[in-house]
Amino acid sequence: MSSPVRTLKGAPKARDAKPEILSREHGRGFLDEFNSLVARRAYDLFEQDGRVDGNHLAHWLDAERQLAAALPDVRESVDSFTATISLLAAPAGNAKVYATEDRAIVYVEKDLPGGADEPYQNRESTYYLIRWPEIVDPATCSAEIDDQNLTIRVRKTESPSNTGTESSEGL
Repeated sequence: MSSPVRTLKGAPKARDAKPEILSREHGRGFLDEFNSLVARRAYDLFEQDGRVDGNHLAHWLDAERQLAAALPDVRESVDSFTATISLLAAPAGNAKVYATEDRAIVYVEKDLPGGADEPYQNRESTYYLIRWPEIVDPATCSAEIDDQNLTIRVRKTESPSNTGTESSEGL
């Protein structure tokens, strides 16, 4: 999906910037925006299927798969999970990560080449969705860039009932 964001060609890029880990306050709006996109796409799928009731979960999951790029498997260690995304031409400063107890959503913008006579170039935006196999502590989420790969790590929780953090399921 493309965003209408336009930048000047030759504008400085944040090569040394780190991915932005969104706070709960800012991340909530980010998650709401993503869920709004998914809801609109799920409704389109509902209409394409003849407006037959009873398939809302299937439509939602299909919409998520269509809007969020596929990721490699989540790797598990003794106390944490790690996922890696290849960014290919997307500056680290244009990556945002929001983690909840059960998932992480990553938003990345990358520049698209403009024509020789265009002083501006468009940006393409992509969402990535990571589902953690177990409940994690979102406060431990970290992200770093190395060789155009975004690596996200998050620690498992010891007791899911004591975290006091939010889950994004059912939204």
